[in-house]
This record gives sequence, C-alpha cells and structure tokens, in this order.
Amino acid sequence: ALASMLPALSWSEIAAAQLEAGKTADLSVQQNFDNSWRGLPYRPRPITKDEISSLRDRHVWKVAPSIENIEMVFMAADTMDDFVSYAVFAWGTDDSLYMLECGELQHIELDQDKRDAIDRKRREDGLPPIQTLEDKLLADYLVSDGVGVKPTMLIIDQGGHRAGDVKHFAKGHRNVIMQKGTSMTSAAWRLSDSQERLLLCDEKHWRSAAVYYLYPQRKRDADYLWLYPDISDEHIAEIRDVRPDEGSKWGNEPRNWVSKTGKDHQFDCIKYAYLAKDFMLQSLSKSRYRFGRAPSILRRHERQQKREDA
Repeated sequence: ALASMLPALSWSEIAAAQLEAGKTADLSVQQNFDNSWRGLPYRPRPITKDEISSLRDRHVWKVAPSIENIEMVFMAADTMDDFVSYAVFAWGTDDSLYMLECGELQHIELDQDKRDAIDRKRREDGLPPIQTLEDKLLADYLVSDGVGVKPTMLIIDQGGHRAGDVKHFAKGHRNVIMQKGTSMTSAAWRLSDSQERLLLCDEKHWRSAAVYYLYPQRKRDADYLWLYPDISDEHIAEIRDVRPDEGSKWGNEPRNWVSKTGKDHQFDCIKYAYLAKDFMLQSLSKSRYRFGRAPSILRRHERQQKREDA
C-alpha cells in the first residue's frame, strides 16, 4: 500500500486539500492544489469566442448586493494622460466581487480654487459639479437607511501615466496603494523596498486571474464577479478587449492575452481589484472587515492561527 512518510503529506491532508479545491472557485486554492499537492502545472480550460461575446449576459447581477452581506468596499483605478478610469467594488461575504459603478474622471484631485473655477464654468453650461477620484474615494456606497460603506482602499497604477500626480495623491491618503506591473515571476506581488505603499506585481499573473474570473469561473454561488446592470456597452467592450493573442504560439494562455485596441481600462480595473483583494487578505487583520466571515478571510486567519500555535 502507498503511504506518505510525512504528516504534512498524509492521504487525509491530500484529500482535505482536494475537497477544499473542489468546493471553492478561488483561483489561488485551485492553483495551490495542482501545483503543490498534485505536482502538476495548473491548466485553465480553453475559452471560446462565444464566451467572450456573452460576457454581459453571464455577469450582470439579477439581485443587487445588500449592505448586510458586504465585507468591505474598495476601488481600483487605471490612469491615462488625460483621464482616470475607475471602478468601485464590494467584497461579499461569499467572496464574490460586485462592481458597483465604473467610469472616467478627468481629475485625480483638485485644490479648492481650481474646483471653484471649474464648477463656475460648469454651472454656466448647465452641468453638475465636477467629480474627482478623491470624491469617489470619500463617498459612501450601498447606502441603506442613511448608512453606507466608505472604501477601505484604492489601488491605482503608478507606472507611466501621471506618476507624479498619483504619488502626490497617495501621500495625502493613507488608504491609497499604488501598483506597478513588472515581469517578476518569483511572487504575485511584493512591496517595494524603496517606495512606501507601492506594490510591484507580476502583471501576467493578475491578467490571468482576471481572465479566470471573467470566463472559466462559473460558480455563481461564491467567488463570482458580478457587474451592475447599468454598465455601458463601452465599458463592457473595454473588459472584452483583452483576448487571446492569435499571433503567438502560446497566445491562448490567459497570461499571454493582449488588448486588441488599447482600450482595456475596465479590464485593468478588474485585474487590479483581484490584486487588491489578495493584498488585503495578506495584510489586514480580521477586525478590518465588517463581518470577517468570507471563506477566503477565514482560511487566511485559520492558517495564521495554526502558525502561531505551532
């Protein structure tokens, strides 16, 4: 009979890991089972063009998220030279992410004099007051009976576009985390040694994660990505813009998918959202969540407790 000589690799432990991977849609759990327990590379299933074209039908929610089932709200933003794309997400107690809204903003932040001047002109043109990324960060979401949830954090790209503006904004807001994509493969992300609150991340890893939650992940009862019903066709097109690279031998691998038009800003916001979720799981205490009962949170702190007890 086969038997493991190491307690950590006992058949009961292997069976427990397999059951855990089978009952969750969490990509990291499934990758860990294949890579660490089975000793095999994780292989995502092929994704068809029909799945890409039907994205809206699969991901728009039928029932809106309730404030009673939300662990936290957070934001992701992708900067361009002349605007910022942003998205607001709610993290559910079933580990699902709910995109509550998304859009484009011209300004990251404004001092009061500039805001007053812009708003005077907008009033003359019959437009509402200007909204900045800072305004979105300070707002309440999922308001019920006058009570809402403010974003716990904002993750924003720091490389390339408006790097100085992003650094200045982060300096004034402790809950703003910057991220910069790299080609590193030793870790999914790590904190910069030279700059505070900057995450250096394996960009291809998080691209693959976004593809997984948009396409192969079909378990709608947990760890699903939900989009709000009023999301525009333009923003759906930005999400679908990242597709297999038909000119590359390994272009079907989600890590190697590419933007077809360069207008993939909301795909990037989703990619950053899953990076932010993992960062918060590894960094925040359980008390920072509203309830602390999402499966990923429980797994994380159970592992931490076991290490402390060992």
